[in-house]
Amino acid sequence: MDRFSSLQLFVRVVDHGSFTHVGRELGIGPPAANKQIAGLEAHFGTQFLSRTSRGLPPTNAGQELLAN
Repeated sequence: MDRFSSLQLFVRVVDHGSFTHVGRELGIGPPAANKQIAGLEAHFGTQFLSRTSRGLPPTNAGQELLAN
């Protein structure tokens, strides 16, 4: 996993609020986008997105990551 690409993907998902939208832009499926972010979360040992039926808001850790 390329962490830099995963971080870029994370920022785009937060900006657009959708794995589907970002996946279409990048030519990957939503499951692949989700898996990349899940790998990033596993690497850092924390969840960056709150995956709900209403959207993908960043968690507190996700907000901190975006701020840095």
